[in-house]
Amino acid sequence: CAGVPSVSLVCEGFERQALATGRGLGFDAMRLAALRGHVDAQSADEMLDGLRRFTFDEIVNGLTSPLQVGIETANPEPASLDVVVTGSIDEINEAFGRQGWSDGLPVVPPTQARVQAFLAASGHDPWRVLATARPSGRDVTVWSVAVNAVMSGCLPEHLPILLALTDVLTDPNYGVEHSGNTTGADALIILNGAIGAELGFNHGPGALRDGVSTANTRIGRWLDSFCETYLDSPPTNTTRRRLGTALAWFWPRTRMHCETSVGHP
Repeated sequence: CAGVPSVSLVCEGFERQALATGRGLGFDAMRLAALRGHVDAQSADEMLDGLRRFTFDEIVNGLTSPLQVGIETANPEPASLDVVVTGSIDEINEAFGRQGWSDGLPVVPPTQARVQAFLAASGHDPWRVLATARPSGRDVTVWSVAVNAVMSGCLPEHLPILLALTDVLTDPNYGVEHSGNTTGADALIILNGAIGAELGFNHGPGALRDGVSTANTRIGRWLDSFCETYLDSPPTNTTRRRLGTALAWFWPRTRMHCETSVGHP
């Protein structure tokens, strides 16, 4: 209920994930009490001992200190048409990297003119709300899909595929918010149908590697960009995978695969 104090229990090290997920569910500045260590690696007696010695005071403090209801966040997110940075291409990419708005590699600056040109021939209303993103809680619009598309170097003809992917990623039955769990996994795209050949997707030799087709590479990068910047799953926020992978440097660009029945029985 609104105005009723509550405290969420989390394991130590998962505080940022809990706060980010809470924001997406409408719980700004959610109060937490951390269990020391990880419960899966403790006996019941060890867990209860840690609860009594460290966590119980945090629970009491969270339940008894005054609530701050309705306070605006100190650093509100920019609006869709705000100009967030100006400068040279190097300065823009440096700023995007600092803010966590890119995967660390150079991006195409998503200027209003570029995004408008990307959508111009599509006939879509840029501000049509497609879904609510999880775990961020943001409204996903055609415009937001296009912004990440421009950043990733996608072409306007890729938009139908991107909208289809957005429909999957925001489906509650898919559960994209669980991708950053300790044992979570990343999404993989498999495109089937004539559109693959029409748009130049590679479906032949080297189908599982990057760089063979710009279409595969760009849409694979869009998926990574969209999940990290809009759904709110960067490694420093909601993602708590145990190790990651040494292959992560090329994984975003190999997430997009295409299959075809042409030449196959």
